[in-house]
Amino acid sequence: GDIDLDLREANLPAGETALTLLCWVGAIRLRVPHGVGLEVEAQSFIGTVDVLGRREEGLVRDILVRTDGYEAQERRLHVRISTVIGELEVVQDRR
Repeated sequence: GDIDLDLREANLPAGETALTLLCWVGAIRLRVPHGVGLEVEAQSFIGTVDVLGRREEGLVRDILVRTDGYEAQERRLHVRISTVIGELEVVQDRR
């Protein structure tokens, strides 16, 4: 199945928050708020990975994307996101 998680209105605590999303077959779409440091580890065995505009397609996609100044941000979100067959997308508000 698909996962569509919108955290844009979430009140994340100071420090680092960890989030893991797994999906065997399907799509995962994650929306995160502006002003939060973001580190994303994304894996797809067969499919497409699009994290903050960095897009890769094909077999065994495994990428790490970290926003500039991640460690200096008061609020940080460390995401592990993966699917066996499907699509992964992580977008951040630009407010």
